[in-house]
Amino acid sequence: PRKMFFLGGVLSSLSFLTFSVSTTFVQIILTQVLLGISWAMFYVGGLRIVELHTKREQLSATGNGLFNGSISIAQLIGPFIALYLYSISETYTLSMQIAAIITFMATLVYLVFNKDKDLELINA
Repeated sequence: PRKMFFLGGVLSSLSFLTFSVSTTFVQIILTQVLLGISWAMFYVGGLRIVELHTKREQLSATGNGLFNGSISIAQLIGPFIALYLYSISETYTLSMQIAAIITFMATLVYLVFNKDKDLELINA
């Protein structure tokens, strides 16, 4: 799950950057496909990591609820941040570039703070 989560984060960052430079309909469609694949990997990998961390305490439902709740909060707050960035630059490219940076940084933070924890849980 750790590799899937990492790859999902990297591909999400790449797709956000690709959105900011896409100029044709075909490029946008291909970027949407990349985003769909990356989101599936990011989401499934994240859910699997939550499951591994909460399995021993039998808190999988609570962990999944917190995971989905955090996504819902991001979906609530994200558009307001994008609107603010749009008001500054009057293009959507700044929003996409900031989204790429945030996604990549979040992926790196996860990797730094969870170096071997997932492997310990899998082997337990």
